[in-house]
Amino acid sequence: MKKLAFLLAAVASTSAWAANVMPPVQLGIEGYHETYHEMVDGSSFMTEKARMLGITMAIREDVNDKGDAFLLRGRYAWGSADYSSASGEFSDLSRKNFDFSLVYQHDFALSFTTLTPEFGIGYRRLDDHLEQSGWGGYERNSMYSYLLFGISSRNTLNADWMISPRIAYKYVISGSQESRLSDISSSCSNLNNRQKDGYGYEVNLSFDRKLSSGNYLSLAPYYRYWNIKDSDTSTAVCGNWIISGMEPRNTTKEVGMNLSYSF
Repeated sequence: MKKLAFLLAAVASTSAWAANVMPPVQLGIEGYHETYHEMVDGSSFMTEKARMLGITMAIREDVNDKGDAFLLRGRYAWGSADYSSASGEFSDLSRKNFDFSLVYQHDFALSFTTLTPEFGIGYRRLDDHLEQSGWGGYERNSMYSYLLFGISSRNTLNADWMISPRIAYKYVISGSQESRLSDISSSCSNLNNRQKDGYGYEVNLSFDRKLSSGNYLSLAPYYRYWNIKDSDTSTAVCGNWIISGMEPRNTTKEVGMNLSYSF
């Protein structure tokens, strides 16, 4: 009887894990509000508030049948920002964002919950088109490479619904900031700063609806945050002048919603 009970428990656990496994490909769309804020010596220096739309994807490759997998995530977003600083206020400035990460995951099946820690690497790039504000403006390109540590769970509510919270921490391992001063004058070289100290995190809660085809439709509100410290100081040549500059400490907050289809 004990042996039979053990086998039944193992089958039930396996069935619960199988029911929690999402299809390997996910495509989505999202919309979010972004607030970017720079500070100098503890005081506010510049703020941008943007309305962003994006497309997302995730592709999982299972390594074995024990819950090990690699997951590639990607996001491309675009929108327009309103700029405000002591130098003036400008509206409808183009803004683009790329973010990709590759992580290793392992699933732990716990009754009707699947717990999944993950770790990996990522890359983020932000293109900020301040040259559209008129003379004196220039394009800014922010690029970060980071380590990612996260954990998520998939929790079965009934035969048709799951709820899946996730939290991830991102540690910046290298970063660079390019200020394209050549947009101001062809006699100017671009200013390049190293911005290596910083971190970020994201939290989301996905509500997953299983369709009759076995695929899933998911709705996930989320919050993403970045905190990047002051960059180093570097120089650029502009005609007969040598310009010295740095990128100030900045934070980015993103609040939004993602709608995705997994198949």
